[in-house]
Amino acid sequence: QGQRVAVWLPSRIEAVVALLACSRNGYICAPSLHRDHTVGEVAELLKRQRSAAFVVQADYGADTNKRDLDAALKNVPTLRHV
Repeated sequence: QGQRVAVWLPSRIEAVVALLACSRNGYICAPSLHRDHTVGEVAELLKRQRSAAFVVQADYGADTNKRDLDAALKNVPTLRHV
């Protein structure tokens, strides 16, 4: 409980489900990631937030088709679940 879950999703039902799941289980939901963020920016934000989990839609974001999200996430030491 109390761990941060970062959410990088469009404004769809999946984002609401993630928010409600966090609320129900005592996690802190951080839905502040915008679609215009780059992979590098998101990885840095996850580090600063000390996120333990990350909910993301494939190919969502400014440069996910050009940059490897998985490689960038390896530099987030607190991240345990994607």
